[in-house]
Amino acid sequence: MIDEVTKKDNSIGEIGKLLKYAVGAAAVLYLIMYLAIALARIKYPFELEWMEGGMIDHVRRILSGEQLYVSPSLDFIPYIYTPLYYYFSAMAAKITGIGFFPLRLVSFIASLGCFCIIYRLVKRETDCKFYGIIASGLFAATFRISGAWFDIARVDSLFVFLLLLAIYLVRFGNSVKTYIIAGIFVFLSFFTKQIALFMFLPVLLYSFINNWRYTLVLVGLLLILVVGSTLYFNSITDGWYTYYIFNLPAQHSINTSLFGGFWGNDIIARFPIACLISLLLIPLYFTKSNINARNFIFYFLVLTGMIIGSLSSRLHRGGWDNVLIPAYAGMAISTVIGISEIFKYIKTIPENKQKSLEVYIYIACIIQFVLLIYNPIKQIPTQKDVECGKKLINVVKEIPGEVIIPYHGYLTYMAGKKTHAHAMALFDIIFKGDDVVIKEKLRFEIIQAIKKKRFSAIIIDYENSWWFQHVVEKYYTKGKLIFEDTDSFWPVTGMKTRPEYIYIPENEK
Repeated sequence: MIDEVTKKDNSIGEIGKLLKYAVGAAAVLYLIMYLAIALARIKYPFELEWMEGGMIDHVRRILSGEQLYVSPSLDFIPYIYTPLYYYFSAMAAKITGIGFFPLRLVSFIASLGCFCIIYRLVKRETDCKFYGIIASGLFAATFRISGAWFDIARVDSLFVFLLLLAIYLVRFGNSVKTYIIAGIFVFLSFFTKQIALFMFLPVLLYSFINNWRYTLVLVGLLLILVVGSTLYFNSITDGWYTYYIFNLPAQHSINTSLFGGFWGNDIIARFPIACLISLLLIPLYFTKSNINARNFIFYFLVLTGMIIGSLSSRLHRGGWDNVLIPAYAGMAISTVIGISEIFKYIKTIPENKQKSLEVYIYIACIIQFVLLIYNPIKQIPTQKDVECGKKLINVVKEIPGEVIIPYHGYLTYMAGKKTHAHAMALFDIIFKGDDVVIKEKLRFEIIQAIKKKRFSAIIIDYENSWWFQHVVEKYYTKGKLIFEDTDSFWPVTGMKTRPEYIYIPENEK
């Protein structure tokens, strides 16, 4: 009888080992899959996402010595982000040349940095390389559900990387120098995307509990850097910096109806195992198990800051899947650390139950990875997309005079023509801003340009996609469709839109 029990335990133990290898393999597979996708599309010469082209406009202005934060006009309107990503990308573009490649390179390197920090943080916390790999792989597995965004020419990967660095330093720092460096990284994260400051606030609470003297230094430095940079940029932009960075984002409407969808669809449906582990950890903690109270509080606060920050962005009108990246990074970290704590607890129960519970935990991990599976091929543009883009550039080149493509101004730059304000930046001011004078001045400028037939052609996306199309149709005539097929030149992520119709002045019918 004893032999049969022993054989059964050994059999369950072997199954546990195989499942552990399977979990590790899944984590590594997701990491490799992301690397393959990012490298396959980093040199794609057109937009992976519909706002990427506008990012190039910002970099070009920096390289030409022009200000980013200027009075809004038909020629240029900045996005509502702090400028660090643009400066980093501009430095890269000085070496590689202007285009999508240097901007995506910055994001790609930052995403690798995120994987490394998550690995290092979890490995150091659990004293186990395996858990570090699982955490990095779990974050990599969220690539598609967070918009397939890690490597594109947008600010998110850089701001999350810098924020994770600050979190790591606060967790393991034991000197005033470390806290000073952490404060600098928090500022740099804020200087990439403003929401970082809000996400870091719960971590500051832990920091005060852990070492209030060092934290006062961190907070003081952070205030100096944030206030100092704001005053400086305001002084050189005649106050437009504050308008774009603080005033305009604060005017965005909140859609509270998305609250339930965030928790139900974005969190619970995508991370059910992580949520279950959280539920298991709470009773373990309150029953005075071997869970370290300080560790529990720290990661609870990290997760709280990142989830609330993502929720805040999600509720804003226009919040896309990319706003979930911080929440998923926090969940990847806390979930795997939680798993390690559960395994510690399992070691304290009767030996005949340990191996069975370990098998169940590994099965749960595999289920979590399976729930995040996606088709990597769909994330990579095709050769046909490249060919369609080149044909479109040739069409724009052949049109004499000025051409405006509101949603994809970078295309006119590629065709050797003047660029204009991106439709999203225009939308932020006209439909989200509350300064009537600024809105009406901008609206008047655009309408007058259309009435005077300043443009030799206006290329619009889908019907009524541009808010001035009713004016365009009074002075311009719709020409032919740009693309004959319905499956080419669409961005692989973000809003699905592409140039569709050419409008020409009526006298040129």
